[in-house]
Amino acid sequence: MKPKILVSSNSLNHGGAAIWTYDIIANSKQYFDHLGLCVPTKQVDPDTLPRFRTLGVPIFIGSEGIDKLKPDLILAWGAVQSFVNVKAPILWVLHGRSWALVNQARSMMDRKDFFIGAVSDACLAVLPEEVSSKVRVIENGIDFKRLEPLQSRQEVRKKYLLEDKFVVGYIGRIVAEKNLMMLVNAIKLLDERFYGFFVGKGSQPYVDQLKQHLGNRGLIIGEVSDVGTYFRALDCHVLPSLNEAFSLASLEAMYCKVPCIQTEVGGMPSLRKKFGPFWISLGLNPTIRRIAAAIESVANMDQIQLQQQIEKAYEIVKTHYNVERMVKQWAQYIYEILERPWPNETTSVGSNA
Repeated sequence: MKPKILVSSNSLNHGGAAIWTYDIIANSKQYFDHLGLCVPTKQVDPDTLPRFRTLGVPIFIGSEGIDKLKPDLILAWGAVQSFVNVKAPILWVLHGRSWALVNQARSMMDRKDFFIGAVSDACLAVLPEEVSSKVRVIENGIDFKRLEPLQSRQEVRKKYLLEDKFVVGYIGRIVAEKNLMMLVNAIKLLDERFYGFFVGKGSQPYVDQLKQHLGNRGLIIGEVSDVGTYFRALDCHVLPSLNEAFSLASLEAMYCKVPCIQTEVGGMPSLRKKFGPFWISLGLNPTIRRIAAAIESVANMDQIQLQQQIEKAYEIVKTHYNVERMVKQWAQYIYEILERPWPNETTSVGSNA
């Protein structure tokens, strides 16, 4: 029989947590019986719920009554303290370098049935050495189907009057930790052909602050479902974040063949170590001028060199960072934890053989 698991997320708002959670459930039904999706913190944006309901699993807002489900394992992206009294192994997904994340789980680390998976090597820096050596690193993957464009690049650029601009974009959560004010300031250092185009939702006071500072040098349009089209409408994608685990937005931009500029955080050093340089690194804590210079260098890059960079990044993501591969690695880890035999080609996951 397939293992019965409960997936938990600290939020169903906007960004990596919601995307990762959806992808895990949507792509692992051949491996698991899903008892449900739990959001212990009750941080749920009503706009996201319809998509999650298409998964066909119960959604629990809060953790009341979870112990009665009797899962074989809980796969938890954050908020693990909510399950301290549940008698089931917990696999915690470490997804950042914040000490606050570790403090959430510190009380659980002595449990023999508490396990950790991290989405990048960089996450291990916040763990005690005796713990980090036992962590399984499973890098993120993306759903290529989600990125199929529904409109042409030209349609989007015409709609937002971007046709004669070099469009400097960012797609993702619009929050202070992404360091977007630095990007706005960098755009304003450049001449007026450079135009900011931000797509996403986030803290409204911060969004308003960015809009005011952008003035006529950019636009923030809110969240869209057709992300593949909007990535392809950009001339470059910039991620100036000071803290990431393994950026899904960067992987998505590279898959959509958009030139990328990003800080050397999270999974980026790992990618460079494996595959060599393939896009522009901003280092760890870039100045406004460094960001501006990087944008200008993409705009002025030789077209043959630009196309080579685009194709290299695309092939890396296409080959190594698809969501099916990621989900299979998490499933294999869970089967190991539960000491279940991994199904071979002649035995289906759901069989009793």
